[in-house]
Amino acid sequence: MNRRGYAYFDWNVDSGDATVGITAQQIYQHAVNDSKNFDQPVILFHNTGTKEMTLEQMPAIIEALQQAGYRFETLKADSPPVRFRLP
Repeated sequence: MNRRGYAYFDWNVDSGDATVGITAQQIYQHAVNDSKNFDQPVILFHNTGTKEMTLEQMPAIIEALQQAGYRFETLKADSPPVRFRLP
């Protein structure tokens, strides 16, 4: 990917929104609580018509993270990459 000029970014926090049976409150908790483990969390969310709970929780997640001191920025080609680490 690098050879072809692509910048690759991964995620380090899973909102869990793809988990069968997850609740809206659990999506919120995963996103907010798990972000506390990282200085620069990159949260995985899914954007499909079936993920209505994700969209419903987004304002509350953004507000909670902003109150915790996080900023939201655009990833750019020269942004430090985030790579998912297996436990």
